[in-house]
Amino acid sequence: MKKLSDDVKKKRLEFAQLHLNTDWGHVVYTDRKRFQFKYPGEKVKPVFWSKDGQRQQVAVASHPCSVNVYHGLTRFGTTDPHIVAGTSKHKNIYMNKQGKPSKNITAAEYQDVLKKTLLPSSHAVFSNHGIQFWVFQQDNDPTHRNAGNIIQEWCQSSNSRPSLLQDWPPHSPDLNPIENMWAWAQAHVNKMGCKTFLQFKAAVIQTLKEVPKEMCANLVDSMRERMKKVVELGGDRLKY
Repeated sequence: MKKLSDDVKKKRLEFAQLHLNTDWGHVVYTDRKRFQFKYPGEKVKPVFWSKDGQRQQVAVASHPCSVNVYHGLTRFGTTDPHIVAGTSKHKNIYMNKQGKPSKNITAAEYQDVLKKTLLPSSHAVFSNHGIQFWVFQQDNDPTHRNAGNIIQEWCQSSNSRPSLLQDWPPHSPDLNPIENMWAWAQAHVNKMGCKTFLQFKAAVIQTLKEVPKEMCANLVDSMRERMKKVVELGGDRLKY
């Protein structure tokens, strides 16, 4: 794992100090994850019993297909997932600078992810719990730069009042509880032993729709402790 620079540690420390008393329960944590279909037809478990010297042997794809998806985590549950460019066998209408269908997420596609899925779905989750004012978290991917404007425009057409979480520090996946959810989801799908990519894709989407609410609450509740730990470590990386 790459060592954090002093500048990044400083930004992480300042962010944590600023948010020691933040109500993290009103935040939706978002991210994009590429699930790879590495083990076709094989049920892979993170822990298994074996005889001394025996190893688990599974078939591994040389060039695995993948599902690239955006998702959001709140204390009360998750948003709907949104499949984006980078997903195998996925028809993409968004163009790159050369005028060809993009193989990766673009700013234009991300804006549609916000408008069609992440914002309305987050609003639905929070409004069901009587929360009108909530906060949208995202990382520093260049395609996310215009999110603030999109959120402001969206507010004008809804009775929800989200705001963008400012100054999320770079190189900080350990601060985002959705990373722990990604790990759980990947392990859960791996254990299914999907035989085809279509089965795998459906399993990924279904799994993301069924993340246990207790897990969501526990992960979000860990945010205050994460901020404290960052301060104690002077901005260094956490073991989450």
